[in-house]
Amino acid sequence: MKSIVRSTAPFLVMLVVALGSVVVSCTTLDRAGAGGGEPFYINTGMDAEGRVFTTQVLARIDRIILVDQADKSRRTEMKPGEWTYDPSTTEIVLARPSPYRNAAFHVEGRAEEPSRFVLHDFQGCEEDIFIVVGRRAAIRDFDYSWDGSRTTLTFRGDLDLEKEKYMIRFDTSKGAYSMGNWEPDDDDQLAYLEAQHRTQMIRRWYRSHDADYFLDPSTPKGDKPRLVLRPRTAEENREIENLPVTVMKNRHRATDEAVSKEVGFDVRTPKVMESGGGGPAIRSLGKTVVETSVSGRLSWSVSDYYDVAGGVLLEMSGGPSEERGPVDERFVIAHETIDMGLPVARTLLWGTQGDLYGEPDVVRLLEYAWQDHGVRFGMMVDEAEGGTAERMIRAIVAYRRNTG
Repeated sequence: MKSIVRSTAPFLVMLVVALGSVVVSCTTLDRAGAGGGEPFYINTGMDAEGRVFTTQVLARIDRIILVDQADKSRRTEMKPGEWTYDPSTTEIVLARPSPYRNAAFHVEGRAEEPSRFVLHDFQGCEEDIFIVVGRRAAIRDFDYSWDGSRTTLTFRGDLDLEKEKYMIRFDTSKGAYSMGNWEPDDDDQLAYLEAQHRTQMIRRWYRSHDADYFLDPSTPKGDKPRLVLRPRTAEENREIENLPVTVMKNRHRATDEAVSKEVGFDVRTPKVMESGGGGPAIRSLGKTVVETSVSGRLSWSVSDYYDVAGGVLLEMSGGPSEERGPVDERFVIAHETIDMGLPVARTLLWGTQGDLYGEPDVVRLLEYAWQDHGVRFGMMVDEAEGGTAERMIRAIVAYRRNTG
């Protein structure tokens, strides 16, 4: 999963929240009764390479409708012969280019029985896959079987996913991929199951690797630091073992007023912002309440994910100011405070970007931090996205001032 790590902290230690907050690709299903003859719907879209997969294997496809993500009133139904479907990979290939720059694919047909899923670009090991059926974690060789050579999940024949709640989530080289029929705000049981799985996955990964990538602190200040792969120190291992468990409660459909009441601080942010330059509007995908237990006490923060420039995560927290995470000043390139309607601290620094697998990239990052009526805000982006981030910050500050 794409994440950002600062300073010399072990890879992913400081941003565990990113594992549950950023989803760059997902499939949603709208299922009708299996025996009723009603159509089976899948809504999906292009991945980072521009390819389209249903992930779940379909026995047949009857209809494909393309929907313009920028204006959902614009729709185009593909005619027979304008697309092909390969059930061995679940890939849909169009015979002519999509009329929309960013199209959602509404696919109608019939699912294969028993239910089978091909996990494309799967990263990690089988234990890293998050699978829930009903109200519990799924059990291998009871609820499903796994073919690692084909990265394929097959559920048992009498498990009717048309009727049973389920969720499948796994890591790819580009981010997390998630599908299922849990409603976003159905309840928080899924969030607690995810927290348990995520914590076990991270600890299992670290215990299987005694070395991590670090930025070389001997690099001259301002130069691009090189990566070094070295064993973790005893202190760094203790830090990993004591990582706080984070429960990420989906509040995508909740109002800002309801979320503010839940966490005890004002989380008002705009749902839509202008991108500038005539580009598509910047839209919020919804808020997530992040619940953490540290030293026997619960604390809360809220994240808001905006669908722009590969995804921008805005973080909000209330209460007493907390100590900033470890940042080696030798990796700070520049720091200043600028006026964006409120004083905003802007820090340009070297960091790493990547996932749990393989060598991360060393990149220049921009970190923004500001306060508004006791609420702390934070945002981190690639340096190239600084202009977009600063337009967003100005819009957020103005929105809160005008709606307060």
